[in-house]
Parts: sequence; structure tokens; C-alpha cells
Amino acid sequence: MKHLKIVAKGWEGYTSYIGGVPFKDGVSEHPVPRYIADRISSGIAMVEINEDGSETPAGVAHRLVAETRERAPVVEALARATDKELEDEAKLDALRAQKAPVERFYTREELEKVVEETGLKGLREISDRWDVKHRAVNPLIEMVLKAQEEFLAKRNQRLQSIADRQAAATKEAEVERLARLEAERLAQEEADRIASTVLGSSVLASVYQVAGHVIQLGEIVNMAHKRSGLTVTGWNKLPDDKREALLAEQVEILEAHYGEKLVDASAPAEKKLEALLGSSVLAPSYEIAGKTVQLGEIVRGAFATFGGTADAWNALAEEAREDLLRLELDRLLVAE
Repeated sequence: MKHLKIVAKGWEGYTSYIGGVPFKDGVSEHPVPRYIADRISSGIAMVEINEDGSETPAGVAHRLVAETRERAPVVEALARATDKELEDEAKLDALRAQKAPVERFYTREELEKVVEETGLKGLREISDRWDVKHRAVNPLIEMVLKAQEEFLAKRNQRLQSIADRQAAATKEAEVERLARLEAERLAQEEADRIASTVLGSSVLASVYQVAGHVIQLGEIVNMAHKRSGLTVTGWNKLPDDKREALLAEQVEILEAHYGEKLVDASAPAEKKLEALLGSSVLAPSYEIAGKTVQLGEIVRGAFATFGGTADAWNALAEEAREDLLRLELDRLLVAE
């Protein structure tokens, strides 16, 4: 209970009774029970005077507002058991499940000493706990020793079983981890392989000769790409005409280096198909079945499958022509 103080305007210094409670100079003369304080403060503004002299608005309305602001204490999350703690707990459970019926185990000498000191009665107190019985001392000692041995063997077997299951679970988790790492490695290798494929040319020949040297189109592409300073992605995103211009510049650089023109050294069949449009998507060459397959060979195979004239081939929509080239590449890969 607390004293009440009237704070309503015009009631300062009030001395008299309100609801049976005597007030003097606006303060109740004695502490007021809560139910009475709630009743009389509902019509006149009052405050409760706390023990430290502070004041709190009186009445049900103010108390409800104050109580809604209270917050339950934050309970800290329970700490998770470590693998070692779980393992120890499992062993303890096994031990509890296989609790020995006696507080201690006896050796043969100790049992014989029990017989000497307490007779057959003392021995039977021990044997009864192992649920073995016999009228003679020596057979009963043997039965107690055997019961102890069987109990220990069974308990050790159970503990070993738990250890084996834990080891198997650990091994399985390790196998899964290694499999996941291997899958990530293969995925990264595939991504690297795709990223390392530099688009070539649909205009240049697949191979040239100059000053006794043979230069593959792939070498020209790699040199032009390196000279451009672009990433693989940046190079592949170049418009076809800009990429072809960089490759043509590289051919001129090589011709200036060797002092003579690069001569098309493609197979005769490929020379006949120089007018065939190639691909702006596929790489200049692929490694298939241990050998290098040039883009020109893929173009010739796709053209043969197409069965039309060179003009009809070149008149195809680029998307349709690329589809035929991919089909030919897939055929070669499957044949591998």
C-alpha cells in the first residue's frame, strides 16, 4: 500500500475525507489499499508516493499502460553439446543400461576370503545379486566369476558398438564432404574450360604456312587475344567485325615479322569451301579423340549434312547455321 497525493487542479491542500480516506494538505494520512486507491483516483487525479519519494500516477488506467511496457527477460539460448560431449553421453547411457547389480567386482581370492570370514551366507549375498545359486562353495564361486565375466564382455561389446557407429557416421560425413569438394572442383574446371574458350574466325583459314613455318588459326587467335589485353569474356563479346579486324591485324604483324605473306595451307577440300560462312560462336579448334579438329572441318561436315549449295548455306539465318554446326560438333564428340 502507498500514500495517495491529490494532483487535480484546485484540490491542492485539500483536507477532508474522500471515499472514507482522510486527506491532509492533499496527502492521505495513511497508506491506501490498491482497490480503494483505484476507486477514488478514477474521479480525481492522484499519484502514489513511492518509498523513495518518487511519484507514480494512480489508478487502473495508468497501471495497465505501465504493465504493457514491461518486457519478459531474454533467455539465453542453451549451449549445444559438442561431438565429444555427445560421445561421452552415449557411453554413459550404455553404462547405465548395463549397470552392474553389485558395487564392485570380485576376484577368486576375494570371494574365497568372503567365505572364510562370513561363510556360505556371505557368498550367497553376492551370488544372489548375480542371480546364480548353488549349494556348494566352489561351484558358486565359479558361477559368480562367470557372471561377472559375461557382464563385462556384454558391456564392452555395447560400448564398442557405439564407438563403431560413431566412427561409421564420421566416415560417412567425411565421404560426403570429399564428394562435395570433388563436385565443386569439377564444376570449377568446367567453368574454367568454358571461360578459356576464345572465339576464333569465320574468315581466316584454319592453317597457314610462312617461311617454312606452319601456323594454326588457334595460334593467331591466341596472339590477337593476348595483344588486345581483353579478358576471355571481353574478347568473346566483341562484335564479329571488330574481332575479325583484330585477327587481320595479327596476320599483318606476322607477315611483317617473317617478311612474306601467309599462305593458306588448308586441305584442298577446305580451299574449295573458302566461300562457306563459318561460326562466330564455336572455338577455332577442338581436341577430340586425341587429335585437333579445326573449325573448318566442322564447317565442311555440317555443310555436307546440309546438302545444299554454298550460296544456300551462306543464305541461312545465322542461328540456323550455328545449329547445324553444333549438331556436327556433337556428332564428332559422340563418335569419340
